[in-house]
Amino acid sequence: MRLTRGAALVAGGLLGFVSVTALGGAMASRRAAHRLGATTRAPATSSEPTPVCDRTSRLADLTKMESGLAGRIEELRAADAVARFLPPRDLPPRFAGSAVRSAVEDAIAGSDVAGRVDDVDCSAYPCLVIGHYAHGQEVGRVQRGLRANPAYTDDVALVMAMGADPGGGAETMIGAIVFPRNEPRAAEFLAAFRRRRTEVMERRAAARTTSEPAQ
Repeated sequence: MRLTRGAALVAGGLLGFVSVTALGGAMASRRAAHRLGATTRAPATSSEPTPVCDRTSRLADLTKMESGLAGRIEELRAADAVARFLPPRDLPPRFAGSAVRSAVEDAIAGSDVAGRVDDVDCSAYPCLVIGHYAHGQEVGRVQRGLRANPAYTDDVALVMAMGADPGGGAETMIGAIVFPRNEPRAAEFLAAFRRRRTEVMERRAAARTTSEPAQ
């Protein structure tokens, strides 16, 4: 069927409108898809620099820590080799050599028996106070006086007779130690106390032997 010229123009116009509309819709769809893609992309990273760990400083700290631990291990090995106990790093002042010495001197003075403190050995823990006492059978007086000291009411305070001085003299040598009552190594401390007293006596005997003139 042939269309008239007017009908053809109308049909052409309609086709053109439809084509322009379709093209416009396609372009709009493309722009919408572009916007959607932009919103679903990974967010841009921050422009601020990421903090970087100072590896050199960290390695230096670790090296220093390792060196300190190695030194502590060597101290423990050396102490263990001679069955010595090292004092805790946070040792209360009342267990320091000067404090224990003063407390034993006060106990001797309060016992009404002549005596004196000769030395304090803090090469191991607890410190060992070494002294002389006029009457060895009365050493319990010093023991009670030391225990009555207000600084040591919650601690273990021991005073023991060590025997006649190998170096000479009529006085009895005594030894004293003080340590916390809740100390988990108490049994080991007591064993070490006996051994250290024996060592003191042996050293004094050896010193007397070397000081005596040869016959």
